Amino acid sequence: MSDRSLNTRFNHTITLNDDTIEMASGSVRAVAPWSSVTEIFEAKGYWVFMVGMNAWFAPKRFFTDKTEERTFLRAAIAHLGEAPLNRSKDAVAFAGS
Repeated sequence: MSDRSLNTRFNHTITLNDDTIEMASGSVRAVAPWSSVTEIFEAKGYWVFMVGMNAWFAPKRFFTDKTEERTFLRAAIAHLGEAPLNRSKDAVAFAGS
């Protein structure tokens, strides 16, 4: 990143709205309808939201504890349709534990 004159430290947020999910990462901003989220899964310290063919990352270190993490995932999975829920079994299980 530094070889390309990009910052190596920047703000990153995932915002869950009623109709959309938003990602802001440094100077990049994206908004997508919930219908474009096809799966939520865990990978190496991140919750990954597949938004179309793009992976949006929510680092687990963002959460102060497991309760906050579960609350975030419960809010996210509440917006998913049946097919994405079926593909997000680990997220659903974690949120429900």
